[in-house]
Amino acid sequence: MLRTILASIALIFLGSAIGANSVIGIKQMSLIEYDKQLCNAELIILKGDLIKLSKITTPDLYKKGLKSRIDSAFGTLNWICRGFIDNDPNLSSLFAKLEPLFIVKKFKELHLKLDFLIKKYPLNLAQYLPEQASKEDIKVGIKIYQHYCHGCHLSHNDQLEMPALSLEVMAKSLAPEEFIARMIAGVKGNGVIALRNPLSRKDISSIYSYLLDKK
Repeated sequence: MLRTILASIALIFLGSAIGANSVIGIKQMSLIEYDKQLCNAELIILKGDLIKLSKITTPDLYKKGLKSRIDSAFGTLNWICRGFIDNDPNLSSLFAKLEPLFIVKKFKELHLKLDFLIKKYPLNLAQYLPEQASKEDIKVGIKIYQHYCHGCHLSHNDQLEMPALSLEVMAKSLAPEEFIARMIAGVKGNGVIALRNPLSRKDISSIYSYLLDKK
């Protein structure tokens, strides 16, 4: 099982990518459930990126990368969130207002609308939290991290346009909701699973637990 996961993971976390091969044998949630979870996560990441973009202490080059990432996110947000939008016609007009607000730099109003959507459709953190991981689970999490994360996500250099930030620093500094959201939306598989995240909830909780306890 571990070999299958390790062979299939591709990290695309703020610009860092690793190739993937196969996912045969990995149990995945339903496509509808997966897309809704991805929508929840993307809304949280958008809010987090917007906060960073608004800070005067954020380096200019990193801000340029954040703008590109937010632009890209808006390009797919309606499709990712279609499971919610299709069931609530009123949401369509709300989602349609998000990108225009970003374009005209009405960040405060955009932030409020994102907050509303995040509260309306909260990310279910229950199965992702570190305390859900057993000692055996954490051993798997350590191997995944060491093989596929550590090489790119070791240093925390935000002086780059698209930095591969330290997962350890992020785990210890971000709110659980945002870190988990970034692990859900920032990890991609390959074409065999339509680029879906091959990490299970247990894998993410195991990696998270390891990073929080890492000295």
